[in-house]
Amino acid sequence: WVGVLNLDEEVAEDEQRLISKQLWESFRCAPVWIPRRTIDMFYKGFCKGVLWPVFHMVNYIPDGGESTYDEALWHVYMIVNRKFKEAIVGRFHEGVDSIWIHDYHLMLLPSMLRRDLDRCRIGFFLHTPWPSSEMYRNLPWRVQLLEGMLGSSILGFHLFDYARHFLSACVRLLDLEQKLTRGALTVEHHGRIITLRVSHIGIHPERFERNRENEEVNRLCKAMAQQFQVTNRCVFGAIDDLDIVKGITLKLLAFGEFLRAYPALRSKAKLVQFVVPRPSAVKKGIREEIESHVNRINEEYGTAENKPVEYRAGPVSFNERIALYRLTDVLTLTPIRDGLNLVPYEYILSSGKTQPGRMILSECTGCSRALSLAVRVNPFDKRTVADVMKNFITVCEADKKSEAQTDDKLRQKANISYVTEHSTRDWAESFLRDVEKVYEPSRPVPKIGLGRMIQPLFEFEGFDHLEIDTI
Repeated sequence: WVGVLNLDEEVAEDEQRLISKQLWESFRCAPVWIPRRTIDMFYKGFCKGVLWPVFHMVNYIPDGGESTYDEALWHVYMIVNRKFKEAIVGRFHEGVDSIWIHDYHLMLLPSMLRRDLDRCRIGFFLHTPWPSSEMYRNLPWRVQLLEGMLGSSILGFHLFDYARHFLSACVRLLDLEQKLTRGALTVEHHGRIITLRVSHIGIHPERFERNRENEEVNRLCKAMAQQFQVTNRCVFGAIDDLDIVKGITLKLLAFGEFLRAYPALRSKAKLVQFVVPRPSAVKKGIREEIESHVNRINEEYGTAENKPVEYRAGPVSFNERIALYRLTDVLTLTPIRDGLNLVPYEYILSSGKTQPGRMILSECTGCSRALSLAVRVNPFDKRTVADVMKNFITVCEADKKSEAQTDDKLRQKANISYVTEHSTRDWAESFLRDVEKVYEPSRPVPKIGLGRMIQPLFEFEGFDHLEIDTI
């Protein structure tokens, strides 16, 4: 493993050598030492400030202030990717011929490694969505990032839509040609064939199954039920990161619309929303907007004894997560864009076979298509989401009377089976097997022709491409 240690303080050089030695000997882990300020510019500045919004299709329009597309941040991004390259090449040795790179933080790394380790098999997996080519082309460094990823042997995406958008960007921005090679999507770049693979990560099922009924979870579940006053109420529950793409405000607007449109059902519903802050910088306005909606709904529709919305912001322990899932009748997630989102998987296993495991999921959430008990909604259509909530009130009342539908029980059983069979371990082992099957020639075989838009005439070994800068 090669990665950055998440430390708040700088580490002295002599301590760096000692820590590196211990980590390598004990765990085969190699830390990449990067100054704290550089890490902040890299992660909060470029990764979360530039790439994250674009990849989640959040439009950036300059309002007269300083542009987010800052060359200094791009320079830092290149420096950090180069640091990773140096760390990997320094540890690379005979007998190790495969490298697996993860996520948008290291999109330049595959091509950097390819220059020094030409025969190495390189897998790259993107854990976020890939945007449409119209959105992606707004990035000033769109070509460099694409060519960086194309140094890989295999590129992995959660969904076919993301792979399709990536191929579209390659065709439109690099004039590359996509093909079907032995049944797999491929793209050719500088004489190399890069395979695209669609598969999604899972969770660790045994961890949730093992802790679902432990003593601490049972205690927390009872405490939450008493604190949130959920008796005889349908609980719409959720755990979201504090991020604009999670659509928490849209969820609150929909729940407010439900309370307004169906006054007779107000006493039968409760929204329990946990929000988890993340290390990346979150604009103050996002948190304030969420809290203002919570306060407005509770003031308008609540009483001194009861609040329609129970809101908690802060860290959530593993046992607290399971307790909330067990308390929840309908998991409610409304992201405006999400790569996959594993919260529904966690909810399904935490609910177990005794609960139906019902869900309201945004159609923009990658996992919504795979789960049979999920009702898919447009998160921007608050009236439709409110109507779905109203329908679930009736279903929840039937559940309380032990009248849960047989079809729902069968679907929950199917969901449990699906989540269990598509674990993180299975996903990782399958991806690595495909990486091991890749053949990388000792040198790329370039094609010679009359330009990028004309079919190549012939190809041969031992030819070096002339770089534009050299010309």
